[in-house]
Amino acid sequence: MIRKILLLCILVTVALWVIGAHIIKGKIVDKASQYSSDNIKFQFEDAKLFGFPFDWKIRLVSPKLTIVNQNGLKEISAEEIVLSFGYSCTSLQINLGRKIVYNESHNSILQTHTITSPLDINCDIAFNNSLFFVDTKNNWKEELKSFNSVAPQLLGFLGEKEVFTLGSVKLSSIQEKKDNNILRIKVSGDYSSAVNYMKINKAHLLIDLSYHEILENQTEKVDFERKFDLSNFYLKFDNAALDVKGVLRLSRSSLPNGKVDVAIYQYHEVVDTLIPEDFIFSKSFLKKIISKATASELNKDDIGNANFKIVFSDKGVTVGKLNLMELQAE
Repeated sequence: MIRKILLLCILVTVALWVIGAHIIKGKIVDKASQYSSDNIKFQFEDAKLFGFPFDWKIRLVSPKLTIVNQNGLKEISAEEIVLSFGYSCTSLQINLGRKIVYNESHNSILQTHTITSPLDINCDIAFNNSLFFVDTKNNWKEELKSFNSVAPQLLGFLGEKEVFTLGSVKLSSIQEKKDNNILRIKVSGDYSSAVNYMKINKAHLLIDLSYHEILENQTEKVDFERKFDLSNFYLKFDNAALDVKGVLRLSRSSLPNGKVDVAIYQYHEVVDTLIPEDFIFSKSFLKKIISKATASELNKDDIGNANFKIVFSDKGVTVGKLNLMELQAE
């Protein structure tokens, strides 16, 4: 009798695992086809199920994301992607393997970029609700609770030549939905390159940003509909650095309101390195604005450092000591 009960339990467990695995696989395939179009297509050769009895795992063989536009063709591919779900289906781990290939074709010229890692590249995702009860027609972005990824080392190649190294890369985001919608994002990492044509040889980046969006059922009165709270944006590269902190509030009934603190070390180098040639404002114009904002043009000992505030109010925008109206007049 005990053996029959035990056998029945095993059969039920196997049946539930198989049913759950096929439900999850179906949702993944449906979601992939839902986002496919003439310009964007995500495809894979096969989807294999494994992981019994502890969890559900889906191996996507030879996955590839293809983007077609007027400038050419772009493809991102990997040897395989493994999706791991717990029994509650409120969490997901994505294993991208140790190699990601990016191909870009423009005017019949093909360039191949490759990212490799000595360890598997993993992303951990948590959802607000079980994916069993999420309709594939809904936007899964609304169900995201958190995202985390850590990569101790990533190597970038152009063809067969190594062009850069990323170290201590950390990406995380948390989405809170209580009184209002708050998205917190943190990014950090180190960069180095020994290639002469790369503009930056060494760099460190740190970003800590919060985005607040007021929901329709919000009862507490606030003076914004959307708010960007930049606790820290710090970029240090070679002999220059950029440090930005501040808050910007947006509302349809008023002009943007807020204050941003900007500190730049060697702003000439920052502008020359970060601003592209086809930017809406020329590099010389931006340098002139920074100089006027800090009134450093009056200082004969100007060493290229700048500290100023950008203030948004009902009176307009001021950049340090420079009013935007003066800029428009020039």
